[in-house]
Amino acid sequence: MNIDTAVQAIRDAAEKEIKKLLAEQDKPWEPDEDSWLIGGDEVPIAPNSSCRAGNYHAMGNAFPTKEAAEQAVARRKAYVVIIREVARVNREEEWFANWGNRNQKKYYNYANPETASYDVAYVSRILPEELYGCKKAIKNIIDHHADTWKIAMGISDE
Repeated sequence: MNIDTAVQAIRDAAEKEIKKLLAEQDKPWEPDEDSWLIGGDEVPIAPNSSCRAGNYHAMGNAFPTKEAAEQAVARRKAYVVIIREVARVNREEEWFANWGNRNQKKYYNYANPETASYDVAYVSRILPEELYGCKKAIKNIIDHHADTWKIAMGISDE
């Protein structure tokens, strides 16, 4: 075998492997016996347990790796902290989102990885409703819970 034939064989093999990897990349992830699951105690359950991954996947509690499961638990806990804090300040301010009132200012946080900032929405709902609040509620999140907010939004893992 000459050098040109060897190089071409390597190129052909590499091209075949790249096509295979790209095809795999485009497939949505499906749970299998190697999935990590999150149980009621929020502790990742190792693969090959007696639990069925399909049931956990349907509820959003099956993950391809232990790290992904742990990150999901951290994000969910952070999200709960954020929505409770927004709700607490909204109650203190006696504020509620009146979506029928186009003039009421409804504040929300930007999902900006660099800075925690906020904006006003008048009628649009681009985020889940529980993340809207009066200006004081959202400013409180930025001033005192920015790191938690970034975890909840998946911007940061720490």
